[in-house]
Amino acid sequence: PIRINGIPSFIYEFLIELQQRGPIHLPRGSLVVTGGGWKAAEDKKVSRETFRNKITELLGVPSENIMDLYGLAEHCAPYNDCPHHRFHIPVYNRILVRDPETMQVLPPDKPGLLEFITPFNAMMPNLAILSTDVGMLDSRPCDCGFNAPTFTLIGRGGLVKHKGCAITAGEIVRRK
Repeated sequence: PIRINGIPSFIYEFLIELQQRGPIHLPRGSLVVTGGGWKAAEDKKVSRETFRNKITELLGVPSENIMDLYGLAEHCAPYNDCPHHRFHIPVYNRILVRDPETMQVLPPDKPGLLEFITPFNAMMPNLAILSTDVGMLDSRPCDCGFNAPTFTLIGRGGLVKHKGCAITAGEIVRRK
């Protein structure tokens, strides 16, 4: 089996090239693992479903063998999606979803700003990071059988690009 690891935008460029040259089917058990988002290629971004469908079509890798990793440089605990494409929250982490205007914690299935909490971060004096990423906690358990809670990543919040992956709540509220 072959393992392809990379930034989605780079892999997508490779898929566009394959569309012109013709598909190649990787051996059974091959995996595609992405991470890092689209960053400077936001204008070329496609939905996760479209991206996975192209990989299956052009590389022969089934959807359950296409995984995404999510994380922040300031929050050293990564989140992996499962074969059902849901991000599971490790037992040592917590995620809060906050209303961007009131900073109130929102219930499951309500989108807001994701706040990540972990005691895992020994490099920096922070336990919690409020991101500008928009997402929600999922109320229903995942069909993969893993019992950890899950969250859905919806996208980046804010109207303008900021430096770094985290931003203070005050900056977000001032933009409204």
